[in-house]
Amino acid sequence: LWISFVSLASLFATSSDSEEGEKSVLNWGEKPVVVSLGNDDLQDGRRVRDLERLVRDAEKDGVSLLMLDLDVSVQIEVETQLRILDLISETETPTVAFVNSSATSSGALIALAADKIYLNRGGIIGGAGVVDTSDDEDDDSKQALRQQQSVLKARARSLAGLNGYRVDVVEAMIDENRVLTIGEREITDKGDLLTLSAVEAVEEIEGKPLLAAGLDKNVTVLLEQLDINGEPVLTSP
Repeated sequence: LWISFVSLASLFATSSDSEEGEKSVLNWGEKPVVVSLGNDDLQDGRRVRDLERLVRDAEKDGVSLLMLDLDVSVQIEVETQLRILDLISETETPTVAFVNSSATSSGALIALAADKIYLNRGGIIGGAGVVDTSDDEDDDSKQALRQQQSVLKARARSLAGLNGYRVDVVEAMIDENRVLTIGEREITDKGDLLTLSAVEAVEEIEGKPLLAAGLDKNVTVLLEQLDINGEPVLTSP
């Protein structure tokens, strides 16, 4: 596969926003687009806005696939996280998350927003609960944290139902009080957030993988496995 790399920053710096309903300025056509997302991309407001524009322009262009090449292990603001989850889950473009090599905390929820999840063989996914990193013992602060946890739990369950993931597995990734038992097998105990290795994520129990559709070495091999034609475009916010 031949691969081209596009800098969104340079494209957006030299072109105006497309009118609603018009074709985007990127002219990607039916190529697959691979978007690299790391910790820094999700903590920068400008990059998040560029990501939103990228996904919408990819949809306007009719790209064949939007692949998220994820290495995200940070917790981002809940409002920003919900924006990204809505963006990915609501696009009409087929989406795949490739965990390369970590999708924990906010990264796990972003992966759940995609139609399918794949991991590289050293990847991990899970541990998506909201962590209180402050020293504030104020009751209002604690209540706000509980509200954030409740919102993200509900959104995670919704994404699981939308994309066909096991709801009980997703709940165990975000709720430490959720004991996960499938059949006679106890997967995680109370007090532990579920984090899966690549091998665990694709393990089939009762005829269904715990979470992921498969393992692959890198995005090029995955595109070939998915039988996606066209020169892939590699980009980032």
